Amino acid sequence: REDWSIDKFFLNKKEAHYKLGQRFIPVERAGVYVPGGRASYPSTAIMAIVPAKIAAVKDIIVVSPPSLKREMADAIMVAADIAGADLMFNIGGVQAIAALAYGTSTIPQVDIVVGPGNAYVQAAKAYLFSLGKIAIDSPAGPSEILILADDSANYEYIARDILSQTEHAEDNCAILITTSEQLAERVYKYLKGEVNHCLRKAFIEKSLADYGAILIADSLNEAIQFANDFAPEHLEIMTKNPDDVHRKIEN
Repeated sequence: REDWSIDKFFLNKKEAHYKLGQRFIPVERAGVYVPGGRASYPSTAIMAIVPAKIAAVKDIIVVSPPSLKREMADAIMVAADIAGADLMFNIGGVQAIAALAYGTSTIPQVDIVVGPGNAYVQAAKAYLFSLGKIAIDSPAGPSEILILADDSANYEYIARDILSQTEHAEDNCAILITTSEQLAERVYKYLKGEVNHCLRKAFIEKSLADYGAILIADSLNEAIQFANDFAPEHLEIMTKNPDDVHRKIEN
């Protein structure tokens, strides 16, 4: 933060009697929503709290719903504590967002709320933002991944990336598009066997049934065109010449 000096961002024109520039002033209090009901995401705590600490936010308030054990997940508490949270509350859902926006007798009112959550949490954030009650990071919808691969790709890597994406929630999307029928078959067979060993099997099966697909393209250019049309949140390129492919990606 020493490099963020006023002199660096201001142009001082003494002869004209004015200064032009910008100052970076942190919000006083930030709220961080960390999902933790059906699954624990300590990484969210780190990714949200650390930037706030770097920006010198005075107070960082973490809210996270009770786990299946009816308490905040241990991993989330430890991650939030290490990252530098000032307060933690075991509350989730729209009521947690409302509490952060308006404040309660125990939960301080904040200036901004960040972090992912289900559709109800995102709707609450967007609504309160529209009222001018809080600032937010951005609406976080269901996550999605598209893997573009040719016959050089490792089918186990692809399958495991699909599993890691679809275990988050039942409405996550995972698609493989490949020019290799053999690769498509290997990924499909591996997924069918491996999903039985996953702790969140029900989520994965529901997500794959509703929003999963393995597509075979006639050419690499056709696969690239599909990727551009689909414009996924996460795109993985597993081809012999990934540099050539990524230069053709536009969305």
